[in-house]
Parts: sequence; structure tokens; C-alpha cells
Amino acid sequence: MPNPLMSIALALVTPAHAFVPPDTVEVGMEPQRTWWRNVREQDRLSRESEPLTTFREANHGWKVAWDELARTPKYLWGPGIAVPTGDRQRLVDAVGRVLRENHALLGFDPSELVSIGAEYHEPSDTWYVDFDVDRDPGVPTYRAGISARVKHGKLMLVSVRTTPDAPVTGSYALSRRDAERLAVDLGPVPGALHTSGTVEPRLLELQTDDGLELRRAWMVRTRTEDPPGLWVAFVDAENGQLLSVHNEVRFLNGTVSGMHHERLLDGSPLVEDPIPLAIVVGGGGSNDITDEDGDFTVNAGTLRTDFDGDWLSIQREDGPNAALTGAGPDLLWTSADADQTEIDSWIFLHQVRDWGLSVDPTVRMMSVDLVSNVNINQSCNAYYDGRSVNFFRSSNACNNTGQIADIEYHEWGHGFHFYSIRSPGGIFDGSLSEGAADTVSVFMTGDHLIGPTFFRNGGAVRNVEPDKVYPRDFRNDERYVHDNGLIFGGTMWDLLQILQAEEGMTVGQHTTEQIFAGILRGGTDIPGTFFEALVSDDDDGDLTNGTPHQCEIVEAFGRHGLANGGEGGLAALHEQVPFQPADTRTDLSFQLQASECFSGRARTGTLHYRIGGKGTWKESEVDIEGSEVIGHVPGQDAGTFVEYWIDGVDTDGLPFTAPLSGQFAPYSFYAGDALEVGCETFEDNGGYTSKAVVGSADEWKWTSPKGGVGKPTTAFTGKKIWSTDPGGDDSDGMYEPNTTTRIRSGDLDTYHYTGVFLQYRRWLQVEDGGFDIASIEANGKKVWTNATGGDHQDWEWVSHVVDLDGRADQLSDFKLSFELAADGGVELGGWNIDDVCLMAPDTLENRLGVSHFTAIDLGGHVGLSWVNPRHDPATRMVVVRRGDRFPEGPEDGNVILDTSDFAIGATVQYVDPTAPGNKYYAAFATDGTDWTSVVSEGINAAVIYTDGVPGGEMVFGNGDPLPEACGCAQSGGVAPAGSLLALTGLLAAARRRRRW
Repeated sequence: MPNPLMSIALALVTPAHAFVPPDTVEVGMEPQRTWWRNVREQDRLSRESEPLTTFREANHGWKVAWDELARTPKYLWGPGIAVPTGDRQRLVDAVGRVLRENHALLGFDPSELVSIGAEYHEPSDTWYVDFDVDRDPGVPTYRAGISARVKHGKLMLVSVRTTPDAPVTGSYALSRRDAERLAVDLGPVPGALHTSGTVEPRLLELQTDDGLELRRAWMVRTRTEDPPGLWVAFVDAENGQLLSVHNEVRFLNGTVSGMHHERLLDGSPLVEDPIPLAIVVGGGGSNDITDEDGDFTVNAGTLRTDFDGDWLSIQREDGPNAALTGAGPDLLWTSADADQTEIDSWIFLHQVRDWGLSVDPTVRMMSVDLVSNVNINQSCNAYYDGRSVNFFRSSNACNNTGQIADIEYHEWGHGFHFYSIRSPGGIFDGSLSEGAADTVSVFMTGDHLIGPTFFRNGGAVRNVEPDKVYPRDFRNDERYVHDNGLIFGGTMWDLLQILQAEEGMTVGQHTTEQIFAGILRGGTDIPGTFFEALVSDDDDGDLTNGTPHQCEIVEAFGRHGLANGGEGGLAALHEQVPFQPADTRTDLSFQLQASECFSGRARTGTLHYRIGGKGTWKESEVDIEGSEVIGHVPGQDAGTFVEYWIDGVDTDGLPFTAPLSGQFAPYSFYAGDALEVGCETFEDNGGYTSKAVVGSADEWKWTSPKGGVGKPTTAFTGKKIWSTDPGGDDSDGMYEPNTTTRIRSGDLDTYHYTGVFLQYRRWLQVEDGGFDIASIEANGKKVWTNATGGDHQDWEWVSHVVDLDGRADQLSDFKLSFELAADGGVELGGWNIDDVCLMAPDTLENRLGVSHFTAIDLGGHVGLSWVNPRHDPATRMVVVRRGDRFPEGPEDGNVILDTSDFAIGATVQYVDPTAPGNKYYAAFATDGTDWTSVVSEGINAAVIYTDGVPGGEMVFGNGDPLPEACGCAQSGGVAPAGSLLALTGLLAAARRRRRW
């Protein structure tokens, strides 16, 4: 495994190049994609995956967690598949065969699988077997591939990082030398002295508006001493753009004895402890290394010792290093002989090293030479750079970090994390490392506060006790790396408390430490820690039989979103149906999601519903059949809009609510049959335009979903949606404060329909409507806003039906808007919109109606134009003319057209070559049983006064000359010397039609 914390000595070459560097970029985190899991999408992917079905038929009991963006499993785990472990190559070959047999599930071409190694951890009998998926021959994908865990002779966990549908883009037009220069010129410290180790080709996964892609890049590593940095930069190999840069230096935010601070700078007296592993020089040049009790044996004479020991060396920045001489036989370090920080650092680092030896002596951190640089002339920080731990002097704000045990333990813990990684393809994840280093401090002190006297006022650096939740509280931002670490640190704190309560203080801590060490060996990121914990805890090669602390692991990791979908609460899956029959009781099924250690069986439940989005909620009893809860809504009149939600308690006493925000973000349906007026799936932008109404931030974007804070990972249909701040590589996914932003459709045609309403899919996360307002407007009038009293948080694509209050009826220029107005407080994920449809009640007039009927004077003839009925069954249509008033039915006047041969929804033209005079026309249609009867001018009727029409000369269609009458006879009737032509583009008012 390449060492990201390696010592680098090669001088950086800075050749001339043809690329002009833009502004430098800020330091970020390691390039990575936050793993967002939605239980409903996870369930859908599992049900629809034929390769998963095939795999499970051959390997019963296996479970899956999906990468929803890549559409591949991210983790597969189960009872274990026996593989030979006596020979490394036979093991690799056997695991490779299992992977290749299931390549369709795992997302790779069998020829692309390349072994990169296998490492064995003997104390736990665990093999770490890793493969690359060679998408670009000879070029690895950063933080990608397939990892397998084999324990007790069984393949039990497969971790997958493949993106089979992501195209490989770019080319290696840029040289290594130019890439190296650009990495410095465009990086955060271009003026510093860089030394370099490697420039290597990599595929870097990027999120674009069109989805995932793998971009050809150069990965450049450099080191700087001032400021301290192990820089990793990714330079686009085609155009020289700096795609990403991050820093792998982990900052914080006789007997020989020493008088040292016990842990904190709280005014307590110094305590005396042995100074282990120090070199003592005696008479005649004899020497010895002190043992764990500080004991040594040398020839008599003047004795001399210092802080340059067997594996640790203390270096002062503010003065000469300490040395202690004396006649013996005992030597005692005090602040008269050394700076107090030197003594403290020596003691604390040996204490934590002893802890490491007791937890996993195979970790190399216990044997590498380490330098502790103390009294660095800065304040309020400390860091580990792969070769040394470094501690800053005190200031008015902060105490000397080298004198605080927790900080010393924490910085050493970074190295313990790095050197623990055994997986050949393992990664050193900065956020996880912060959490791991905090956890080391927790194990040493037994306290959830890290460094309680770090600040002069007694404040601690961090507190791991609160429940930070992944992915809700995870930020893909270097500024939040320590906060991200609290997700894992808090998880380990909770696991420690749970296991100590069950097994006692000593045994419980030992069990937790062993699980922790196993997690680090896997070389994973924060979301992968749950699965590595299961492997670490396993005692028989089967991850489905309790393993043996599985329920305790699920409880602790679940509190932090790592053992469930991250939504919180017990999931109840519900198949939404936007339309339900009228006048019939509606049965609504909710399926509780069973998981490890929880039954998923309901004990109680209540369905809540209300009519029209107003008034009080009514309650309805439910039927419970194991994990299924069936709620009932009484029959409703056609045209009724119903909202509903459910809550209850399962047999384990866990509450459930669906949807999770309950009454503040309910499901909805329309009672009765409905007709589609027009739908937009957003595979193009749908003609919508965005605008910043208040403030300068135009939050809306037409894009593919990227996941993020309260964001979907997939469109409801197709690939594109409209979203406010869609998240991904370049944004946090949350709307901006103090802004109002809107998208608005172009002109939408609603033809002849009445009662038009909206049905669409939303994924909306917005603060309480008393603060932030999400709204829908119909021709400028608000017809829906989010509720007050609680936050609206969707965690799935919700079908939402909205009454448009008649404002969309019979228009050719209807405009639909979605808006978000935010105050200066809390920001959430905002709007995500897909599959926007205008619907209308399925009435005879809506189903068979003719629309856009026009009549114009053609100089003695009359040109007629209309849109045919848009829905089947339509069996016959007539056009009737009168001279005194509008016809009121299909037989009320002269029938000038009677046809059963017409195209549904077609725009047509007809020429009536009759004599001048006033003429009233109307069109009617039938389904073979009933005729339409409503007459509305401009919809299915028109009048013309051929002696002259006020307002100007009338022209036919778009001004084309009068078409010749064809004298065509129409089936079902005779058109007297008329002309019926299919017409596109010849309406008097041109109308945009998009799936409408």
C-alpha cells in the first residue's frame, strides 16, 4: 500500500510550461463521495436486481447495502463462503473466482479485475484481500476497487467501489513535470519550499450535472515543512486544472523518574512516574536503556541521561534539549533540569504506546522512530505529520498542548490509525482518523471530553458524547474534518458504554478496543466502520448469527446513522399511489423494515388523514399483520384531495412514523380517476427558468441528483431533476440563508380541461413554515406552502397532489412556479422536483372535449381549426353550424363534419366553403354512449361575422394562402365540399408543446 505519510526527499523540479495558472484553490478533504442511503431506494434496488437474486439463490442469507448513485452494492455480507486459506495465491484466486462469477452484480468486466495483494492478521485470523478494477489499463481509480474480508476460512464481507456506468474522460496530454509544477502553483502554499515523492496517474471520480465520470488525472504528492504539509493534489491530465488538493498532516484542532502533569492543566500537583526506554550513560561509557519501571544498570560514576531514547526523541524548539546528570543511583527529572513539556511529552507518549502494545502489538506505530517537537512558537494546536508529533506553546487563549495528556494521546493516535491499516487497498481517511485519534484518548482517560484544559478557561477541545449522525452531520469540507470525526468517536464512546454496562468496566473496554483495532485494520472510511466492526467482532466466519456482539454494535452504530439508512427512526416502507378510487374505502399498506436485532413487527398503529389540506386530522384504526400495518381511509367523493400519515410502536418498543415528518410532510392522493393533461420528466430542462427573487443566489439547477444533506441519489424517473443547490463535489447541498429563489415553467397548455390539478414528485427538506417557506404558485397565486409547527423533511420521492383552485383551467399560457424563501436561520436540503404533471378529473367533458376551436374569414369561406379529443375511447366527432346562436348538441344545427376517422389529440383544419353571413360553430364528441354537451367559445366553439370583424383583417392559420378544398368524404358523415387537413404549426396563436 502506498504510504501517504512517507518521508519525501526528492527536490521539486519547476520547469517552464504552457499552462497559465488561475487563482490558487483552497485545501479540501480527500476526494470522496458521501454515501447516502435511503431505505426505500435500497429496497427497490434489491427487488429489481436480477444479479442479486441469482447470487442469493446460491448464497443464502447474504445482505446488501447499495451505492445508489453507482447502482452497485457497496457492501455484501453474510454467513460466509468457504475459501482455501493455507496458501496466499490460492486464497486470492478463490476470492477472485467468486467475484468474477458475480461480476454483473458487482459492476465490472471480468477482464478488468486485477489483484493488488492480500495481507494476513494472525491474531484475529483475518485476511484482507484487495482487487483493482482496471477501467483504464494500468491506471488505478482513486479510492476504488473491491475489498474482501476472509475470517476463519470464510469469505464474509465484500466492499465494492466500482462505477460501471461512469465514462472515462480526458487524456494524458499533460506531462508529469507540468503536473508537478501546477500542483504547487495552483495549490494553497505556492510560495513554500516543496519536496516531492511521486507523480502517478489516477482516475478520479467526479460528479457532474450528467452523473458520475472517471477523469484522467495526475496524483501529485509533495511535502512542506513550513507550513507543515503532506499535500496530495489531483491535476487534470488534459487541461491542467487543479481538481482537488488536501493535506494529510493531521492537526488537532537506580530508577529514572519524572515529575509531570497527571493529565490536565488544572492546578493539580505534579506526580512522579518512571521514565522508560531512556538511555543512561554511566562510568567508562557503559550504557543501558531503562525498563518500564525506569530501572537501569551501568558502571558506577557520573550518570547522564536525556530525552533521546530507544524509539522516541524529544526536541525543543525554544531552547536546548534537556540533559540530566547526577551521582546516582537514582535520577529524577524536574522542571529545574528540563522544560516541563519535555517531561510530560515523554511520559504521555510512553503511556499511550504501552496501550497500543496491549491492544495490537503487530501495529508498526509501536516500533517506528518518533520525534516529539515541543514548544513550537505557535499556539492552540498540535499535529502529526507521519514522522513526528508536534505541540505548540501556550498563549493567552490556550495552554501548552504538549503538557495535556489527551492531546498527546490524540496525535499519537493518528499514527496508530495509519500503521494499523492492513488491507492492501485500504485508505487513510482524514475524518475517520480524527475520530480514531479521539477514541484513543477516550480509551486512555475514560472521559468523553477531549483535552478539558486545552483552553485557558477550562474548555475542552471536543466532546464525543453527543450523537452526531452520518450522513446528516457529515460535511465534505476540510473545515469540518474534526466534526466529521465526532461521528465515529461518538460511536465508539457509545459502544464502550454499552459493552462496559454488559461485561464490566475492564472486559467491556477490552472488547471495545479489539473491535476498534479491527476497524482500523480495514482501512475504511466512516460509513464503512460498521461493516469492519462486524468483521472484527466475528468469531466463526458468519456475520448473520450474532457475531457475538452484533446487537450492541447495531445499537451504538445505529445511533450515529452507520447501521441504518441515516434517516433516524424505524423505517416503514409504503408504496404510494397518487390516485385512489372514489366512493371506496382506501387501504394503505405500510411494511416495517426488519433489521439486525429488531423484529420489525408492529404492536400498535394509527392512520391520520384529512381532506383538502385543511382542518383537523382524523384518526382511523389499522389492521396489523406481523410487519405489515394497513390503514384505512373511508370512501371519498370524486375530486377529493386526501393527506395522510401513520405512526405506531413495534414489539421492541421502537416508534415508527411514515413519512418521517408525519403531519408536517404527509403523503397525499386524489380520489377518483384522472386524465393526463401534460407531463414533464425533465430529461431536458422542461422549459423552466430559474431566478433569484431576493438576494443574489440563484439556487436552482437542472441536474442529475448527487446525494447530499436531505437530497435524493437518483431521479424518480430518468436521470435529471430540478433541485435547489444539488450538492455534490462543489456545494453543501443546503439552500442559502436570506434568499428567495424560484423556477417557473414556460407557457403550459391546458386545452379544454377544467378542474386541473398538479401531481408531481417532491423531495423537499425545509425548516418550519414559520421561518422558511417552500411554495407552489399557479399563475402567480400561491396554492401550497409547507406547514408551520415543524420542519418538512422528505426522505423519499413523495407523490404530491395539489388543488390549483381553477387557476389552470382552459389556458394556453398557464405558468407553474416552485419557490423557496429562506430566513437567516436554519438551512436544509430544499426542493428536488421530478415528473411534474397537470391532471384533470376523468369526466366526459374532459375526456372527449375539443379545444382551441377557432374560425376565421377566408374571403367567403370559413377556416376552422381545433384540437381533437385527446383521450380514448372517442368513437365519433361532429362539427355543427348555426346562424343564430351556438349549437347546443350534436344535432342542433347543420352538421358540416361527421367523422369516426380522426387522430386522437391531433391539431386539424377544416374549410367550410359556405356563403357569407353570421356563423356559430361547435364541436361535439362521443364515446359511443354519451355525447359532450358543454359549449364554450374559444374552447369547442367559435363565431364569425363574415361581413367584417372588428379589430382587423383575419387570416388563416399562420397567414398561408387558402388551401384548396379536396372534397374529401369523411367516414361517418359527409363534409360538403370541405377540407379536413392535419395541421401542425398553423394555429392562430403558436403554442409551445412539451409532452403536453
